[in-house]
Amino acid sequence: MPEVTGTTLLEYAVNNYPKLVRILISGYGDDVAVMLSMHKGHIVDFVSKPWNVDDLKKQIDFAYDVYCRNIEEERKSTEAEEANKRDDREIGNLFE
Repeated sequence: MPEVTGTTLLEYAVNNYPKLVRILISGYGDDVAVMLSMHKGHIVDFVSKPWNVDDLKKQIDFAYDVYCRNIEEERKSTEAEEANKRDDREIGNLFE
């Protein structure tokens, strides 16, 4: 990517598309930026070039599972918030 670094692209993706589950593919597995991105949670997995197709499929399946778990957790959190608001309204109505 001649115009932007991979790290910059990952930061943009994290900030603008936080629900995306990211897998980094690179030929530089020991690169400090790769390790930092993994540590910061910018990526869920790293694939080094050249990759094994079967391993890549497993990593994509893992990323999809992470995405599904994140969506389910968000749904449960939203439901809990809505239930709390409803309970607060009902309690407030008791004192009117």
